Amino acid sequence: MKMRFNFNKISVIFSHELKYLLRDKTTLFMMVLLPIIIYPLISVVSAYMFVKSSDSVKRSVTKVAVSRDEKPFIDSLKRDFGRAGIKHEIRIERLSTEEVQSAIVKKDLSAYIEIADDFGEKTADGKSSEIIVKYDLSNDKSNFARSEIFNAVRSYREELVDHNIEKLNIPPALIYPFDITGVNIASPSRMGDSFLARILPMIIIMFATLGAFYPAIDVTAMEKERGTLETLLLAPLGALDIMFGKFLAVFCLTMFSILINLASISLTATHGFFVIQKIAAASRLANMVNFSISPSAVIAIFVFMVPAACIMSALMMQIAIFARNFKEAQNYMTPVLLVFMLPPMVSLLPGY
Repeated sequence: MKMRFNFNKISVIFSHELKYLLRDKTTLFMMVLLPIIIYPLISVVSAYMFVKSSDSVKRSVTKVAVSRDEKPFIDSLKRDFGRAGIKHEIRIERLSTEEVQSAIVKKDLSAYIEIADDFGEKTADGKSSEIIVKYDLSNDKSNFARSEIFNAVRSYREELVDHNIEKLNIPPALIYPFDITGVNIASPSRMGDSFLARILPMIIIMFATLGAFYPAIDVTAMEKERGTLETLLLAPLGALDIMFGKFLAVFCLTMFSILINLASISLTATHGFFVIQKIAAASRLANMVNFSISPSAVIAIFVFMVPAACIMSALMMQIAIFARNFKEAQNYMTPVLLVFMLPPMVSLLPGY
């Protein structure tokens, strides 16, 4: 049996469905206004809150207990905290692990430094000793204190090494024979391509699925619910003409939805972090987005969008046509939505 298409009839169905879908305020809100508002809002607000919460942790007083009064070490600890601009309280007190845990929970302590009893004598004689730092990784303030204490301890250890080198008249190059310098040779364009390769499969498939979801329901199950599908089938139109006209309308809206979502995410990525940097001087966030997108990547994005939109539009329509109303269509299509949103996440894993 030969399949015959009447392109004039297909165009009539297409224009009718497209106009009807675009008149629907819910569809317009979900496809246009929501992406324009939600992505910048979520990204900027969450980044702002992250920066502010980090600053609040840094501004609060870091309370540290030390088991022994080792003056050189404590002086070095205070100097490092002072250089980092950290408000601190250091007290000499012996505590058990249970007491440390209880003090951290009560916010009486951020971390505890346990120094070996013979620490001063051994380090003075050039022998090895031990410092144990106790902290609670489930507590943000304790985790912050852990990081700063480790930096201070490493700095003090380097001071001791330098002192011993000078005392023994040993050339520094004998202890530190070489320096390590890391250089990222990837251009901003390559960084952008690598970034896109990880997130775009997930984003495009997710947006294609979401973009086709409501239009596919509207042109199938909702027509049944309104009682207009039967009237359409009585018109002098072939079943294939009706199907392709509806499909093209859903496909165009899906493509439009993907483009709007990608544009919103791109503008958020390029300008959102700049806003946060201006507000909270979060220069490290700006370094995280130091990449550009090559023209070939833009072309590849568009080429990949077309089959993704085609497949998802056809699949969503095929499932939604079995439903008798909007609620039933949602019940049928929600599992499909979840199934197609999970596999693209594999692209975020290392090595893929």
